[in-house]
Amino acid sequence: VFATVLFRGHRWAWYALLVAAGVSSLFFLMSSLGSPVGLVPGGASIATVVCLLQRDVRAWLVRH
Repeated sequence: VFATVLFRGHRWAWYALLVAAGVSSLFFLMSSLGSPVGLVPGGASIATVVCLLQRDVRAWLVRH
């Protein structure tokens, strides 16, 4: 939902998506201590955070 709202140009959704991805990264990485299966969604969450912090993404937000 946050990604869709972000794509529509609402800057607040960038912050919400960044927080949600960061929290889920921590959750999945902590859960991977019990089972390595949590590394897959944890890696995807970390990739989302890294992508959101790219300069091109922030430049796109300024234009919309």
